[in-house]
Parts: sequence; structure tokens; C-alpha cells
Amino acid sequence: MLEKTIDNLVLEVKKEALERGYALDMPTVGKSMFPFLTGRDRIFISRCEQDKLRRGDLILFRRNNEENIYVAHRLMRKIKNAHGYTLVTKGDAHLNYDKPINSDLLIGKITKIKTPYASIYLEGTAGRIINVSMFLISLTRIIGFGLWFFKRIKILSYRCMTVTKRILGG
Repeated sequence: MLEKTIDNLVLEVKKEALERGYALDMPTVGKSMFPFLTGRDRIFISRCEQDKLRRGDLILFRRNNEENIYVAHRLMRKIKNAHGYTLVTKGDAHLNYDKPINSDLLIGKITKIKTPYASIYLEGTAGRIINVSMFLISLTRIIGFGLWFFKRIKILSYRCMTVTKRILGG
């Protein structure tokens, strides 16, 4: 019981910090966003108005009201309803969409990813291009095109390697 009380207190402090304009950072765990996020990355979360969210944005949300489980997935669709929005999300590594959530479970938008090798900023034009690209790749996985596409890229890279070896005499 004490754990739940402490978890709720920590959640309230984090929400208050976001409301005041502070960015939060936390480590990532799990493989649902692979290869975009790995277990060695840190994500930076900022407050975001629900109506400013766009397809392809990476968001952090609670799975439901009872659990303190946080999920960072890509926003695939936003549907207006009487209480705000219903958000449809998906992990990049998953083939199916997540169960839709109400926007009141939204914690914030992920604005930066820090990997062991680099920092990736998801704000501005470059960040939007990254998000839209990953959104499109995530969509293609749903309709099966992704597997075909990645197989073709693998074949093409093998052919390029073979041609390069022939040219270089190897």
C-alpha cells in the first residue's frame, strides 16, 4: 500500500514539473520501439497540448488509471471526442495498434532521445522528418509492405557489396 502511495506522489510531482514547463528524462526499457529506442537510451519528455499532437509524434502515457505503467509509443491517430481525444498508438516493433487510450492518460511528448552515441532532437523540421519517416515505416509494417521492402533493401545491399568486390578485385 505504501508503494502505491509513493508512486502516486512521484507521479503528481512529475506532472506538476511538466505543467511548470520543466522537461523530464527517464531511461527506456523494453523492445516495443526497437530499433528507434533501445534499452540504453534516455527519453526527454515535455508538456504538450493535446490539440498540438500530430501523427508520428512519440508520446509518453499511462497504460490505464489503475497502474503506474508508462508507455512510450508513436501516435498513429487522434480522434476528437466529448472528453478531449482518443489516442491510437503503436510501438514501432509491433504489427498491431495498441488499445486506444483517453487523452487524460497522456503524460507528455518525447522531444529528445539520448543514446550512448548521440542525441536525437524530435522538435523542429528535422525532428518532424524523423517522426514522419518512422511513422511511415511503422505503417508499412502493418500492411506487410515493410517486410517486403526490408527484404529488397537487404538483397540490394548484397548486390552492391558483390559488385564492389568485383570492381576492387576481391
